[in-house]
Amino acid sequence: MDLESAQESFVRFLGQLQQDCKIGFLEWVCKEYSPSALEPDHMDLLKEETEEPDVLDEIARDLKAVLPLTALSPGEPQFIPDEGSSSEKTTTLHVDSFLYPEEEDIDQLCSQLGISRSYCLHCASWRTAPLNFISHSMSRDEVRYIFGDLLPDLTGKTVVDVGSRLGAAVYEGFLHSKAASPVGIEKNAYFCEIQQRTVTKYNMAGRVKIVCSDVLEQGQLLASADVVVLNYVFEMFRTLEERARIWEFLFSTVRRRGTILITVTSIQDCWKPLPFNTQLELDSWVVEMETGADPSNEDLTNLHLYCVL
Repeated sequence: MDLESAQESFVRFLGQLQQDCKIGFLEWVCKEYSPSALEPDHMDLLKEETEEPDVLDEIARDLKAVLPLTALSPGEPQFIPDEGSSSEKTTTLHVDSFLYPEEEDIDQLCSQLGISRSYCLHCASWRTAPLNFISHSMSRDEVRYIFGDLLPDLTGKTVVDVGSRLGAAVYEGFLHSKAASPVGIEKNAYFCEIQQRTVTKYNMAGRVKIVCSDVLEQGQLLASADVVVLNYVFEMFRTLEERARIWEFLFSTVRRRGTILITVTSIQDCWKPLPFNTQLELDSWVVEMETGADPSNEDLTNLHLYCVL
């Protein structure tokens, strides 16, 4: 019996009760079948029966089946962030936060790879000290927070995720916002194909678009975007000179007043090591706004929100 039929049956049943019994019966129902009165096992069962399946979780399971455990494309180059030591290239492991969001997932991944979560401080053997884990994707918590709490109503808006990779932000933009056009720009053809297959399988093609291109070739798209998402998008894949050139391009291109930028990490930190050819004045371009994120949640506190002046 579905909810509507159950409600109709309940109302019919109440109509058959004597008037002086109705109040006592309803008080009994509230006492015996309120959430606080149910046993924990019954509450878990109720939750399982009423919750809708999470589409992002389903997408992540699909992608795990087709990607290598490291979720890197064949021959994909990486650059470890500048502030780290040179030894970090051998002691850093990519773990995609969209695919493996929990600590237990990382433990399982290490088991599948046959490695420890630690490395030796003396010889860099993966044995005795904690490994560094990095992700090139936003976690499910991050994209849910962005579209559920951080951004305003996106009805009729265009959201562009630069370096969309597996598509986490694009899928969430489709599922839980009214954005007219969630767009992913991705240079790597391997990941473009994966995103396109996912978009087709989950019937997102009416609104979602995956652009397989270098960001430097998408000036018109970025200039017209209402929201631009940048998640550590250049740090791991471009030289300092290339990163400086891309930020100069964004600075001159994303100029429409009111455009929202969401970055991980802050633009200020992204710019610090870069050898710009011309001086960029951040304060003349954007103003940073509060995200309201829980300070105890490290992933969410790494999100930064800006508005173009």
